[in-house]
Amino acid sequence: MPRAVDEGSAHELMSVAEPAFSARLAALTDQAPPRYPLAERHAHLNELAARLRPALPRITDERLLAGGAGMVWTAVECRERLTCPARA
Repeated sequence: MPRAVDEGSAHELMSVAEPAFSARLAALTDQAPPRYPLAERHAHLNELAARLRPALPRITDERLLAGGAGMVWTAVECRERLTCPARA
């Protein structure tokens, strides 16, 4: 069974991260040790998972939802870097 997301669904998932939240996700990724805000990154990942929950009602396992949030985080970060060249 192929696993895929159509363009409309992808847009819906990406839309949960509005510009200010998207910029914050990219900024957190840019930070490196020793100022690596691990607790803050976990908090943002949990917030992203909570924002995704209504769009993914069939995912009830928290680990799967966190995995989906991680994929969306990466996609949002890529979008940020493509649309904000100063961040790249």
